[in-house]
Amino acid sequence: MKEKAQIIQIIDSQTYEVSILEDADTCKSCSNQSHCCGSGKNILVFSEKPFQEGDEVWVDIDEKNEAFLALMVFFFPLLIGITGALLSFHLFFQDNAFIAFLFFALFFSLSFFILKKVEKKSSHKLPKIISKN
Repeated sequence: MKEKAQIIQIIDSQTYEVSILEDADTCKSCSNQSHCCGSGKNILVFSEKPFQEGDEVWVDIDEKNEAFLALMVFFFPLLIGITGALLSFHLFFQDNAFIAFLFFALFFSLSFFILKKVEKKSSHKLPKIISKN
């Protein structure tokens, strides 16, 4: 999916934060209007070419990659938290819910640090800037 965007922040030499701009021709007639990025949302994008803040660009967003990332953000922390709770039952007292809750909270929080590290290392999987408008 091709979206019009404006660069609002330079994260590093190849990663930019952009704000999706409304494209009246495509957004209003699109059947996936409620599921896509939509106007005004900020996302991180990747580009090997240098750009400046304020530049308007075209961004290519892969829908499959977007769905996978959403799945990771919502289910990975929950899965890791449940794993922590089950681990506490195995290692400690089997009937102590407070320790299970502490392990759940600890592992749940740890999963966000893991996701942040993965995000920094996988900038090549971010949506890409196609061209300057």
